[in-house]
Amino acid sequence: MGILPFCNATAAERFCQSPKRTQTKRRTLYQGSRERCRRGYVFASGSVCSRRRFLSYVFSSAGVLLGQKAANAGATTTTKVPSLKDFLTEQMRGLHQFQLPNGARFVVLERSNTPTVSFISFVDAGAVDEPDGKTGMAHFLEHLAFKGSRQIGTNNWAAESRLLCDLDRLYDKWHADPEAVHEQIMTLSREAEAFVDENAFGRLVQRNGGIGLNAATEADTTQYFYNLPANRTELWFALESERFRDPVFREFERERRVILEERLLRVDNDDVGKFLEEFLEVAFEKHPYRRPVIGYKEDIQRLVPADVRSFFREFYVPTRLTFVIVGDVKHQVIHDLAVRYFADLPGTGASRRQIPRYPREYSPQSPKHFQIDLASNPMCLVAYHVPPFQDPDTAALRVLSDMLDGGRLSRLYKLFIETGKASSANFSLGFPGDKYVNLGIFSALPIPGQDMQRIVDEWHTAAAHLQNPANITDKELERVRKRVRVSLLNAIMNNNEMAGLLGKFALMKGDARELFRFLDRLEAVRREDVSRVASLYLKPEHSITGFMV
Repeated sequence: MGILPFCNATAAERFCQSPKRTQTKRRTLYQGSRERCRRGYVFASGSVCSRRRFLSYVFSSAGVLLGQKAANAGATTTTKVPSLKDFLTEQMRGLHQFQLPNGARFVVLERSNTPTVSFISFVDAGAVDEPDGKTGMAHFLEHLAFKGSRQIGTNNWAAESRLLCDLDRLYDKWHADPEAVHEQIMTLSREAEAFVDENAFGRLVQRNGGIGLNAATEADTTQYFYNLPANRTELWFALESERFRDPVFREFERERRVILEERLLRVDNDDVGKFLEEFLEVAFEKHPYRRPVIGYKEDIQRLVPADVRSFFREFYVPTRLTFVIVGDVKHQVIHDLAVRYFADLPGTGASRRQIPRYPREYSPQSPKHFQIDLASNPMCLVAYHVPPFQDPDTAALRVLSDMLDGGRLSRLYKLFIETGKASSANFSLGFPGDKYVNLGIFSALPIPGQDMQRIVDEWHTAAAHLQNPANITDKELERVRKRVRVSLLNAIMNNNEMAGLLGKFALMKGDARELFRFLDRLEAVRREDVSRVASLYLKPEHSITGFMV
């Protein structure tokens, strides 16, 4: 995987995320001037009425797409190219963080190179927080969170709300006898859909120049994100505060069908999906990471709106919300808007579940093996329990991961790809999440005719080779450091990726500035550190091996 989180997700990492919705076509140039783009529509009052007035303005105006001025032509000048450290220091100067009295956190990075802003709303809750028997709730809620509120997404709230109340009364009988109320629920659902203003949330974003409207449910977190022109910053505050204050979970049965179709495509009719689902159940016998993010089919079929509302009330509360804003903004303006729109957001949520974080709680005392027979191309996995992202060993593990699987010069590429033993050979960390003890996974797709056990034996030999620091050269370490720098720079230069990284470190480390300090820790990793973590975590006696044949 990539040396940094949020970069270069492997197939295994992608499996543990919800599927992304189709994004709107990306625009790169806008009309207008940056000066106009900096102007927002800010009301003096922080009342709910002012929020409503602003939304009314949005409904009645398609807005103007404002954007980047053409660069002025000028004389060529010689400038000093700053070092990476100088560049990161400059970025840190534009980083601001604050927390509202209700616990909601904001991370703001000012950068005025383009008149656009990237927004990500992080909810510190994901599939890991679901109770047994109700898997898939976090993902279901992510779908419903785009359905709007009492003001957004309806053409007659009074009529729609009466039908939704009638539906709730029927759903109360669902668990006792689903068959008895199924037809009534479907009939009332169709009647309620007649009052739905389809995709109202998305249209508001798009017609105001927004792009990339999307969301992702993962094992640890749920994220909602999109970009807007800078002069539409207050629109984001208006829409997101509606999403988290006053959501209406309409079209429940329609989304149930969509999610069941997703599961059919990704798991039930996909051999790799089946294999990974079973592999997690073997690797995490007692830990909630054993369950698929999308949920089990039977659980999805049993969920009712009250279940999702309960999850929302428990976890979509200020103390679990982190909002990341990167782009052409001023942090004081963002602070004022945050107070206006989010300071009165209610809710404290439940106490956090006590889930042990460290691998000694779960690592098997002897190797585990299992095999699943499917009409598919062979695949083998070897996994180990590794510590959560907060652990001090994370930096050394990331360097180890890149030594194994970091391009054409990496050890796995030379051992398996160049020799024609496998069409793919990878090592990744953080599956299916990394808030708690998680998996470091070696995966390979053997070339037809190759023996999978021999592939696994050669993997164990390669892992053991790393346990001796004499087998790691300065040249290899420097190659990894260069990849670290390139990965970080690529992420920093992109507002979306930068927002994701800042949110990751704000949630996992409690401080978004830890992103910049993490590079120093990666640069400080020595060969002895890599050998130590290889010896500590990549032990054959603690491995879980799975074959798909």
